[in-house]
Amino acid sequence: MGSTQQHARSSVAMWGGVIPDYLPLHEWLDETRFAFPDVRHHALRHHVEGIDLCERVFGYYITRMDGKTIPTRWIAERHIREDFGRIPIAADYLRHLIVQSWMFGYATPEEEPDDGGETAE
Repeated sequence: MGSTQQHARSSVAMWGGVIPDYLPLHEWLDETRFAFPDVRHHALRHHVEGIDLCERVFGYYITRMDGKTIPTRWIAERHIREDFGRIPIAADYLRHLIVQSWMFGYATPEEEPDDGGETAE
């Protein structure tokens, strides 16, 4: 869809209220683009597990300025559907990840220090 403002406008159209009611949640979902400024930033929060995390951060409901509550899950799900047309799971991203040796907690032979075979602990 695009910007957090566009997502917030869409939420207003769907559930009423005003843009500031929804903007913090949409900004949180998309703030990962500062760490990775292309479509890959979606891998961090735009999936089922990210929706669960969103509920832990914002609670199960947001309360609009007029006092009405809206389920956080509905807002996050709609945001992700607007971006992808569906809601992926984290495994959809991770199955395409190229595993590197450092992910196992040890360095590649090129990165290991030349200390005569002894390791410092």
